[in-house]
Amino acid sequence: MDIISNSFYFKKARFGLIWYLKKFAKLDDSSVILLPELICNSLTEILEMSGFHLSYYKLDSKLNPLIDSINTKLSSMPNIKVIVYVNYFGIPPEIDSLKKKCEERNILLVEDNSHGFGGSSRGVKLGAVGDISISSPRKLYSQAIGGILSLNIVSAQANINKGFIGSAHSFNIDYQKIPVTNKLLHKYRIINSLKNKIRLIQLSFSDQNSPYSFREKKTKLIEFEPAKSLPENYLDWSTIIESRLEGWDIANKFIKSIGLEPLFIKDMQGLCPWAFPAICKDKNQRNKIIQYCYANSLSAFSWPCLPDTQISESAPAFQLWEKLICIPLNKVSIYSMQKINLKINH
Repeated sequence: MDIISNSFYFKKARFGLIWYLKKFAKLDDSSVILLPELICNSLTEILEMSGFHLSYYKLDSKLNPLIDSINTKLSSMPNIKVIVYVNYFGIPPEIDSLKKKCEERNILLVEDNSHGFGGSSRGVKLGAVGDISISSPRKLYSQAIGGILSLNIVSAQANINKGFIGSAHSFNIDYQKIPVTNKLLHKYRIINSLKNKIRLIQLSFSDQNSPYSFREKKTKLIEFEPAKSLPENYLDWSTIIESRLEGWDIANKFIKSIGLEPLFIKDMQGLCPWAFPAICKDKNQRNKIIQYCYANSLSAFSWPCLPDTQISESAPAFQLWEKLICIPLNKVSIYSMQKINLKINH
């Protein structure tokens, strides 16, 4: 598999983004970061805590950036210095026009690849498309390193070389040797099944109607520095890709068997998806299906935990949250889906 150089490891991917933006991106107090309307509050919250001004652009029905919306923002906000796009669920959006726009205006294009680490599209690794990118291997395998910042353009690399002071250094991402704390756990169904049962018990007490229910605890200390050393265990990421693509196919059958519409219908070859998204009729149907999944040991979930402004001001983002159901693709979930599919077919 490919090797990507000029990367730094962090406890969480968003810590790497803050580290780069605050120390090396040459932003001033008036600079604005433009993000998609469908975004997790865990990212926006930490950006705001770090003193950045945020604004949001619209997406189409397949979560591609709407260039007209971005152009409108650029016309009204000349201080936009950074634009973020997301590989939602590990599926790369159409960004050719956006990438060209950023190059013309000297805007830093950030690829949020938190959902798609290890995937490839059109012969290019996800995480190697934006000027810089952040990835979250741990979202795809719970024992993997938490976050990665990759610098994909010469100017970003030069900024680091000029301004970096400290003992941490960059690493090459070798997808055959991804740092993990324990490379064996994903093979042990009993351990993972027990963890899944505990999680399902916790989830059963959550209010599925509230967009605030699943928010992470606030980050208290903003100390974001790269890892100085790595775990001694490694994992060939191709095993994770293979498992998750198997999960995608099984989830696709499950979703269709209960009469839901997949959000994406596309060739998944080369990708490494985080979860399988589907569209329900409304929030009530979504919640009923989530409860059905819980009863069958499948921890389906709604997504994302939107920022406050998007809950109160962005009707499209909130309406999508009400209808969106996500099916996890880890090994325990694959086993649960196989059992559900057998029930449905018999």
